[in-house]
Amino acid sequence: MKLPLESCAFPHSDEENLSWTTLDTLMSALSNIREEIKFYDRIVVKYKLPIEVALPNETTNQDIKLFEEVGARDAPVIHGLVVLWATEKVCTFSIY
Repeated sequence: MKLPLESCAFPHSDEENLSWTTLDTLMSALSNIREEIKFYDRIVVKYKLPIEVALPNETTNQDIKLFEEVGARDAPVIHGLVVLWATEKVCTFSIY
C-alpha cells in the first residue's frame, strides 16, 4: 500500500495535513485492532474458554482477498481505509 507521506516535516499545506491525518488514522486503527485482540485474550483467560484453532471459512477468505487487493503496492491508502470502514459498518449492521 502506498502511503502518501513524503517526509517527516511539519505540515505546511493542506496536502501535508491530509498525509498526517491519514497516518494518524492508520495508527489509530492498528492500535484499536491490538486492543480488541487483548480484550478477547482477557475474556478467554477470565472465563477459561476453550480455544479452537479453525481454518478460515469462505467469508474470511473473501475478506483476506479483498484486503490483499486494496493493499496492493501502488494502491492509494484511501482505498484501504474505505474498505476497512465499510467492513466495520457491515459488521456493525449485521450485529444490530
